[in-house]
Amino acid sequence: MWIEQIEIYKNENPFIKINAPSDEKEIKAAEEALGVSFPNELKGLLLELDGDSLLLFSALQIVTRKALGGLYGGFEEPLSIGGNGCGDYYAYTITDGITASNEIIRWEHEDNSRVFVASGLAGLIEKYHADQV
Repeated sequence: MWIEQIEIYKNENPFIKINAPSDEKEIKAAEEALGVSFPNELKGLLLELDGDSLLLFSALQIVTRKALGGLYGGFEEPLSIGGNGCGDYYAYTITDGITASNEIIRWEHEDNSRVFVASGLAGLIEKYHADQV
């Protein structure tokens, strides 16, 4: 499902690279490193492709971005799953170690604000490639 959606945009954007899939062990290790359960749609995506080298982060990048979040005041809790290349991250909101919903926000690096952008990964991918987020 996810590869097919990304393939549509890969033909138009040479920067998209569909990475080999993650496995259950890598996803579990990422969840344990972050102390958070990933939403099912994110796990499904990572099991098909471990990021796309453009919008979507790999499991390792998700862990790395979370660790870097402490450098920015107030950015400790979101689970960053992608970025726009300008310093802003797309993320799930985390409450008590779990993602609150499939809603995705954009964290604005310039003012530490958060804006709702999509009701799930599919919507984020579509809106990103249509320049709507």
